[in-house]
Amino acid sequence: MFSKLFVNKRNIIITSILTFISLALIFTITVKNNNNPVTVSANQNVTAFKVSMNNISIGFVKNKDIINNLVNKIKEEIEQIDNTEIYIDNNKFSFTEVSINNNEITPLDTLKKKIIDNLKYEIESYCISINDEKVVYLSTKEEAQKILDDIKSMYIPDTNNDKIILNSVNIIEDVKIIPVKTSPDKILSYEDTIKYLLNGTTEEKIYEVKKGDNLWTIAKNFKMSVNDIVKANPNINPELIHIGDKINLIVPKPFLTVVADYTKTYEKNILYKVVVKKDPSIYRNIYLVKKNGKLGKKEVTEKIITINGQVDSKEVLSEKVLKEPEIKIVVQGTKRLPEDNLLAAYLPEGKGIVTSRFGMRWGRHHDGIDTGVPLGTPVYSIMPGVVAYSGWKSGYGKIVIIDHENGYKTYYAHNSKLLVKKGDRVGKRQKIALSGNTGRSTGPHVHFEVHKNGKLLDPIKFLKSYYGK
Repeated sequence: MFSKLFVNKRNIIITSILTFISLALIFTITVKNNNNPVTVSANQNVTAFKVSMNNISIGFVKNKDIINNLVNKIKEEIEQIDNTEIYIDNNKFSFTEVSINNNEITPLDTLKKKIIDNLKYEIESYCISINDEKVVYLSTKEEAQKILDDIKSMYIPDTNNDKIILNSVNIIEDVKIIPVKTSPDKILSYEDTIKYLLNGTTEEKIYEVKKGDNLWTIAKNFKMSVNDIVKANPNINPELIHIGDKINLIVPKPFLTVVADYTKTYEKNILYKVVVKKDPSIYRNIYLVKKNGKLGKKEVTEKIITINGQVDSKEVLSEKVLKEPEIKIVVQGTKRLPEDNLLAAYLPEGKGIVTSRFGMRWGRHHDGIDTGVPLGTPVYSIMPGVVAYSGWKSGYGKIVIIDHENGYKTYYAHNSKLLVKKGDRVGKRQKIALSGNTGRSTGPHVHFEVHKNGKLLDPIKFLKSYYGK
């Protein structure tokens, strides 16, 4: 009986001890703080600091020194990897004292990762400053200087040629290389720096149209596309620009302007004079050479100024004739061709010559004939009819189209002034327009077309069959 009671009592004691140990394991944890083990209840709050880095919350620590130690360690690691000193003074840490549950303290590895992700640092670099504006950053002063020297060399003529003497080459902007601290992501490679400085920005220029200009030649000269010019000038007609028109151009503006001054000596041909003797007894398309000319030679020395490789000015310093040219003598007929006389169907008698025929021309079909005449020459209807159209037409410029009500229609294009309107009835050889240079035209002339039942005809063949009717 006694032994049974003893066993029961022992079991109760053992059970109580095990229960106490289990509770202790559940509600007690061991934590490390500055390498000193501290035992704290899991439910117990502790005094800590909420850490913000550059206004971004990164975690909680019990001691501010933990952050300083981590930052210094990260700095050392980056410097060892990049083999350069870094500056981290512009990072801002703030600490807010808080009371939090002990298990909310941020692990060191997590803190380190968040600091690295948000760390701002700078390194020693060299900046190319242009007119007191910091433009590009390089790793070394030597690299920055090499870039400036290489850009200048791009615009230097071949000085290995003994006929060229380089006087000077300068960048006109105020350029300095200054040591600065900057973020590594601002530092450009050699190739990217060259490209950036050469491309620069853009600027708007006003260009005044000159004789011989069209949008295609203007675009080519300024390294633009015709579409770019049209977009910048929505109010212009791309096919009709005049001398003196003002056109907006958005053109590249490099950061650097390189001016080269050099002297060049070279040989140049002297053109011979051509003496033309007129002969009314032979047709105008006959051109007889009586004596061939010979080119002369001269030695020319010029002073040349270029800006970014484009010639800005030339000045002839001296010329020396090495060989005199010899004149060329030719005989040119002045007698009108039989086909020229056909033009009297729509031009004044004896006026105009055929300058371009019907058929393929410059890779495309020419739908009529061109007849060269002075500006303002009267243009006549070849036969009676009704004006089907009088106005502007793309390519044709100012045009009159006459329906002769017999299946034929005739076109008279590039006029300077129209004298009839749609619906007017006209007679044979009635004045309908004055010749001009409008539309797609390279000089004063009349473009004449003949259509029969919608089909194009060769105007010369038509006039030969019709003339005199």
